[in-house]
Amino acid sequence: MADNADEATLIAEREQIRRLQSDVARKTEDHERLQREKAALEDEIKTKTGQLEEITETFKTESKRAQKMKHAGVARIAEAENAFASSQVKTFLQARIPAMAPEPEPASAADAGFTAGPQSPAGDDGKQTLHDTVIVSHVNFMGDKKEEDYKVSYKIDANITVAQLLKDACAYWGCSRRDYCLCYVANDIPQDLSNRMEEKLQSELILDPAERAHVHLVRKVDMEQFKAQSQKMKQEGEKKRQKEASDGGGEAKEEKEGVLKTLKHGLGSIAAEANEPFVEALKPWPGIYNLLKSRNRKILNGKEHLKWHRTSLMDFCCFSLLLLLTGVAMACRSTTDVYFLREGVRSTLTEGIDGQSSGPVSHNMKGVKTVPMAMDYLMGTFDYQIFNNASNLRRSYEPVGAMRLRVQKVKTRTCNRPDIPDNVQRDCQHVQVSDSTQLKTDIFFPIEVLNRDANGDSILSKLLAQCQGDPRQWRRSTLGTEVVNGHVQQEYSGSGYQIWFPVNQQDLYNVTSKMSELDWLLNTWLTSDARMLAVELTLANYNLGGYVATTVLLEISASGAAKMNAILSPFHLAQTAGDQTASIIDGFRAAIVVGYLLILKVWNTCEEQVEAGGSGLDYVLSVTGFVDCAIIALFIADMYMLAFLRPTLDPTSTASNSDFVSYSTFARLQEQLHINEAMLLLLLITRCTMLMQFQPAVYRGYKTFKATLVMFGYYLTIFVPVMLSAIFLANCIWSPYVEGYSTWVRTFVSVVAIMQNVINPADLADMLQTQHAWTIVFLIYCYFVIHSFFVNGFLAISSWAYFSTELVEYSDPIYERWTRDQWMDWMLWGRLYTWRTGKAPGSSKKVGLTEDQEEEYEEEDEEEEDQL
Repeated sequence: MADNADEATLIAEREQIRRLQSDVARKTEDHERLQREKAALEDEIKTKTGQLEEITETFKTESKRAQKMKHAGVARIAEAENAFASSQVKTFLQARIPAMAPEPEPASAADAGFTAGPQSPAGDDGKQTLHDTVIVSHVNFMGDKKEEDYKVSYKIDANITVAQLLKDACAYWGCSRRDYCLCYVANDIPQDLSNRMEEKLQSELILDPAERAHVHLVRKVDMEQFKAQSQKMKQEGEKKRQKEASDGGGEAKEEKEGVLKTLKHGLGSIAAEANEPFVEALKPWPGIYNLLKSRNRKILNGKEHLKWHRTSLMDFCCFSLLLLLTGVAMACRSTTDVYFLREGVRSTLTEGIDGQSSGPVSHNMKGVKTVPMAMDYLMGTFDYQIFNNASNLRRSYEPVGAMRLRVQKVKTRTCNRPDIPDNVQRDCQHVQVSDSTQLKTDIFFPIEVLNRDANGDSILSKLLAQCQGDPRQWRRSTLGTEVVNGHVQQEYSGSGYQIWFPVNQQDLYNVTSKMSELDWLLNTWLTSDARMLAVELTLANYNLGGYVATTVLLEISASGAAKMNAILSPFHLAQTAGDQTASIIDGFRAAIVVGYLLILKVWNTCEEQVEAGGSGLDYVLSVTGFVDCAIIALFIADMYMLAFLRPTLDPTSTASNSDFVSYSTFARLQEQLHINEAMLLLLLITRCTMLMQFQPAVYRGYKTFKATLVMFGYYLTIFVPVMLSAIFLANCIWSPYVEGYSTWVRTFVSVVAIMQNVINPADLADMLQTQHAWTIVFLIYCYFVIHSFFVNGFLAISSWAYFSTELVEYSDPIYERWTRDQWMDWMLWGRLYTWRTGKAPGSSKKVGLTEDQEEEYEEEDEEEEDQL
């Protein structure tokens, strides 16, 4: 039984092995079949890919051909439209204006014989109508002077007589038929028609079929004078023709293409150059007509050339490199954060901090209105922030060098009050302080200041022992002192009565208050004749690596009102790594400015101007020349300031000098240096954009800007009086009440802000409080009249300038696009371009190309693409 079971198992396994072998064989066949199909598909893919590449190449070729045909078709359509429009307009003008009608050409002998056959009858008498219209000129003599004649055109038929035309002409001009007669010109001699009144006007004996129909209406008493003048003009014409013949000119044609013939009393012709027909068709619209007639059309040798500016690749490279280097130099020199360097001093000194005051009151500098309030500020907030180590200012800043107190006083003068009796007359003081009105004599101090104590010292002597200078004596400006600009007065000089004392760290050891010691001096100085008090010192912030030249300015008006302001000028002395990098860059900039811009650029541009028939001064006096000169001047000024205008003293070493050393001038020069660099960068950006004028779109942008400026000049003749009237009105109404309108300059700034809908809320509140009705009327006037109409007029002018520029300066991108050859001519030097292409340079100066040139350049492009 066991053997039978094993046999059965073996049989089953053999059957399973056979089935598996059959499956393997079948799958092997399937795999081989799939491999064959895969190979066939790969071959088919290769074939299809090749066909696709062929179709793609064919498509590209056909696309190029279609694009070329499209461009050519567009150009031909535009040319055909222009030709059609020109012919239609010319035909229309000739039909409407008889003087423009073409004259019939004289028939040759053969033609005369051929046309000598019977004529078709016209009219009742069977004669042919040769003229449809006739021009009648009214000749008017005023003494010996002959005025310009007036012309009128009449439609005529074959039956019109001389008498009928005379009646109509006299009725038109309002003259009598008894005093006037008609005449025609034959061989440059006027012929009177008074004896031929009933003859037909179309008679060949009166109106020659080969000439224009033109007769003259002349007073009978002036007929002989008219004939004499005609004879004189005939003789002048003969002399002119003989002179032309002797000069070798031959017989000049009387009429040329594009020239209109205008009859002058029928005795000759005046040639006037005709404008384009489509321009003449717009003559009923004077605005567009004058715009198109006066447009810039630069035509040389019969071909229109580029109207925009000529630039070169070297200009682009040099100015772009100079622009890049200037920007990098500015970034390197601006490593010191001057804003926060100044802001740290401003926030503590001008605004003040509650609880940080040497006195009982913490005053805000802007809140100082009188001299006592200024004294409280100096003895309180200012004293604590400068001299107390616990103040917010002293945590980051240290006083260095010396601190100076300076006052300016005015002289007394005779009061200008002639109507006041002598017994009540008194002396007055000058309102403003200047070199002529400033008090310069020695000041007499009170006796209590000069009295000596038991030790032989007085209050004044103790002050002089600690300070330098004499508070009783007037001194001129000291080293580096800058003119101070104020609010009550425009500026204050650096002179005055002054003292200074050291404020270095070692000098202020254990010092927490200093201004209280000077209380008596300030009270002695700040009398009714004082106009200015300045407290000057230098603060150092070693963390930021900079200094702040600080001036606390107290201005005192003649009324006793006071104004206090802080003038803070940040600067730095040490040469940073950024300054050293900028110095290296300055060398490369100097090479470009001097070598290229000052020498090579000027030479080449002047030569181009001379070759174009102009003068080198055309470049020097142009806007481009002015910008180039400004770039050179600013760069030289910057280099001079960097090389020579640098202080030689450290602020910490100036405390013991016999003269006070101020760093305000150097701080201003350093600020001016950054402004000059920014202006230089602006001019370079402007110059680079001006170089882009070889592109039509940028050229139109500059033309729009120029047209806008011209119209702004005319518009300002209307706008400025209106604006000045508003300024005068505002100043007269609010100058006593509102600070923003207290002076002409501030009134100007405030009114300009109102024109832009920007109003200071504080000033508006004061205006409403003092002049309520006038404020409403003034604001309504400024908004509706000045802002809504006059200010927006500038926008309207800009829109008009853009429209007119697009109308007369627009360029067809298809016609004026540059080919590869023109780009090569623009980029390469002349000899290199000739060596590369074998052609003469100058193709980039022309507009458009001929069809042969376009086909040639397109074939070259296709050949290069095939090679690639």
